[in-house]
Amino acid sequence: MKTPIRTSLPVISVRGLAAVFSTVVFLVSAQGLHAIVLPVTEAGLGTVIDPTGGRDITQSAAGSTTKAALEALEGFGVVKDFTGFVAGTNGVSFTDRKRPDLRISAGGTLAGTDNGRETTSSGFTTSTGSAVMLQSGNNNAAHTVTALIEFGSWEISGDTENFSASQSASAVGFTLASTSNRLNRLDSVKVTFFSGADVLATQTITGASAAAEGFYFGWQATAGTAISSVSITISLMAATDDRVVPGGSALIMGLDDIGYAPVSQIPEPSAVVALAGALALGATALLHRRRR
Repeated sequence: MKTPIRTSLPVISVRGLAAVFSTVVFLVSAQGLHAIVLPVTEAGLGTVIDPTGGRDITQSAAGSTTKAALEALEGFGVVKDFTGFVAGTNGVSFTDRKRPDLRISAGGTLAGTDNGRETTSSGFTTSTGSAVMLQSGNNNAAHTVTALIEFGSWEISGDTENFSASQSASAVGFTLASTSNRLNRLDSVKVTFFSGADVLATQTITGASAAAEGFYFGWQATAGTAISSVSITISLMAATDDRVVPGGSALIMGLDDIGYAPVSQIPEPSAVVALAGALALGATALLHRRRR
């Protein structure tokens, strides 16, 4: 195992993952920047959404691209371990620069204090490990819990972290998992896939559930478009609504198995110039040979 990258920030040990891509995970909170640096020989991505272990998918959103179709795409990888995530906003930064980094922000009108942190409960995960907790504040009023997944690039310099929306994904899929007693006030889950400010697709699952659920959402962008962000809005009914199933607890859903494929890489401008120069030199040499 290679020695973890040296950092002046706190380093938290992380369980090894299947080796596909090396990652460095940055956790951003109101208290400042915390870093998890994963050993490059252990860190990586999965290849399957909802593998063996954890809760099963019981409902896929209408209009979603099947997970089998996404998993078959070149470069598709699944983030399935969120160890160390704190409430609020967190990030995942890959040492493989061809893969977009992630910024995951949790919010809402009456969200709970643990909204956004990791959960290892098997009731809220669809794979072995951890998920991002989306938590209600258990208020009696109708309200929303939200999450935003953004694709881009993290730049870290000392204690300063900057995220830029410089990259996109060609396809994205993920799961939301919970237990029946946590879903008794669920009205709907709305997921929107964006390209900048433009809406590419909207998928919605509605209705309170009487059984434990695992939800799946996914979308593959069409030619000429790319996914820059995905918003999740979980709407909860008021506790006095006659549709509410009695005996429930505050909503908790686990955001898990975030899988995506990067957009095909476009050569850097310098590479294009160099290639054009090489082609020009080659054409000149060929012309000279023909004139002899």
